[in-house]
Amino acid sequence: MKLAGKKGMSLPEVLIAVFILSMSIGGVMSFYMMTQKTWVESKAQTLLARNAGVAMDFMTRGVPETDGIRGGIREAEAESVTCSGSTIVYTSGIDSLERRFYLSGSDLIYDPDTNTSGDEYQIVGDVSTDPVGLGFTLNENKNIVTIKLDLESQEGGITRTASLSTRVYFRN
Repeated sequence: MKLAGKKGMSLPEVLIAVFILSMSIGGVMSFYMMTQKTWVESKAQTLLARNAGVAMDFMTRGVPETDGIRGGIREAEAESVTCSGSTIVYTSGIDSLERRFYLSGSDLIYDPDTNTSGDEYQIVGDVSTDPVGLGFTLNENKNIVTIKLDLESQEGGITRTASLSTRVYFRN
C-alpha cells in the first residue's frame, strides 16, 4: 500500500525481486558449472586420445634418429620380426639393430637396441592392463603387422578410454 507522496517499493515487491534475481543467478551458476565439468571431461578424453595417437605414430613411423616399424622393416627382413602378444621384436633395416616395443605394467616401452641395457624409454603410460591394451599380430605372409593400442585412465571415479588400431605394411 502506497502512501501519498512517498516513493519506494513495498516489502512484497522487494521479496519478489530478490526471488527472481536469486533464481536467475542460480540458473546461470548451474549452467556455468555444467559447462565447466563438460569441458574438463572432454579435455581429459582429448588428451588420452592424443597420447594414443602419438604412441601409435611413434611405433609405426618412429621419430627423428629412430625408425618405427614401418620404416625399419623391409619385406626382405620380415623373417626377423617376432610378435608375441604385447611385444614386437624386429631387426632394423637401417642399422641392423634389434629393436623392441613392449608393455611393462601399464607403460608402453621402446627399446632401441635390445643388446644394450638401460636405453629403454617410456612412450606412453595408461595402457589398459585388463584386458591387455597392447597387441601386435603378424599376418601369415609376414608382411603386415596389426597394432592394437587401448589407453585407459581413471580420474574422479570416471574411467576414460581411447582405442586405436592400424596395419603396418612392410616396405619393399
